[in-house]
Amino acid sequence: MGYMIGVVVALIVGSAAFLAYKAYRKRKSQGPSRRQLDLAIVQLSQDIRRNPNNAVAFCKRGIVRQKKGDLTGALADLERALALNPDFSEARYHHAVTLEQKGDLAGAEKEFNQIADSGENPYFGTAAEERLAKLRSKKKPG
Repeated sequence: MGYMIGVVVALIVGSAAFLAYKAYRKRKSQGPSRRQLDLAIVQLSQDIRRNPNNAVAFCKRGIVRQKKGDLTGALADLERALALNPDFSEARYHHAVTLEQKGDLAGAEKEFNQIADSGENPYFGTAAEERLAKLRSKKKPG
């Protein structure tokens, strides 16, 4: 009888642990919360106030704004990052993605081409080529 109780308890504990893990993975896959994004913007804004020539901080804040849906603010930050460092592949990539989200497909295509042609950063080069392929497939009639 004690053995059966042990098995039942193990099953209950195991099920609870599995459900907790599933809930954790679901939260993780949904990305950062609105509060986390707001806190990131506050921190990055402080970094920018301390160093107004920090292209990385402008880029990161632009990415966070993009995730929040503030495409105008994202473009402003990403353009500032590119003004500070024209060869900044990450900023150029996210600038292109934001242009695409705003519906400026020609502008996005131009940016993606520039990244793919530069060979600066293989990661963003590959990502840009994939986005270009998707953009071009949207343009084809059919």
